[in-house]
Amino acid sequence: MPKSDRRVIITLFGLIIVGIIWSIYHTHFLSLSAYQQTETLAGISENDSVTYSKKKKNTDREYRHRLLIDSFAKLKKIKEERRQEREKKYLVLRDSFARLKAEREQRKADRDAQWKKTKDSLDALRPKKLSLGESIELNDADSLQLIQIPGIGKGFAHAIIQYRNRLGGFYHVGQILEIKGIPEQVLNYIELTPHTQKMKINELSLLQLRKHPYLNFNQAKAIIEYRHKYGKIKDLSQLSLLSEFDEKSIEKLKHYVKF
Repeated sequence: MPKSDRRVIITLFGLIIVGIIWSIYHTHFLSLSAYQQTETLAGISENDSVTYSKKKKNTDREYRHRLLIDSFAKLKKIKEERRQEREKKYLVLRDSFARLKAEREQRKADRDAQWKKTKDSLDALRPKKLSLGESIELNDADSLQLIQIPGIGKGFAHAIIQYRNRLGGFYHVGQILEIKGIPEQVLNYIELTPHTQKMKINELSLLQLRKHPYLNFNQAKAIIEYRHKYGKIKDLSQLSLLSEFDEKSIEKLKHYVKF
């Protein structure tokens, strides 16, 4: 074999040996590196797991704490909103009551003003009462004049006029006291010019005679019977013979009869 070929073969063989050695070394180095790396990673993972667990617990506590804070904040907000709502309703009610009170007071003031106006109008229309020393004519006074007498109102004024018409006029001021309830003090405020309407005692019927206040039914009947029996009455003294008439009744009646 030539010498050059042997060199080539030796060189190739040497390269193969070096390649095998490098391969073995590299494989062993990689395996050791992988093992060391695994060991390192395993250590790191275990430490990280503990740290992660602690961090997770801390995170959970912080989350629960934050959740509680948020819940309390929400409750506080809801409570504040409800308080504001109640306050708003209260203000609305207060304003409503204030408005109703003002309207009620205004209506009362309007009623009082209207009543005062009406009262003033009535007072202006109502005749003033007579002062002591003043008087009215009893036989000529109308109801408006009569109610000027202290103690005389509309009812008494109507009763006085009605009684005056039934009588045919007053001949004495004391006759006014024949009306039930009339106070005696009215005599201080009246004057009288006597004038009476006289009834025709010989012409009136029983019912017509009975209408006069000074003749009752028995007296009117006695007059009719006397006329039938004795004829026309010429003097009231004739009636004194009848049991139905006494001196007092004849005295009162003589101012209202003619023959």
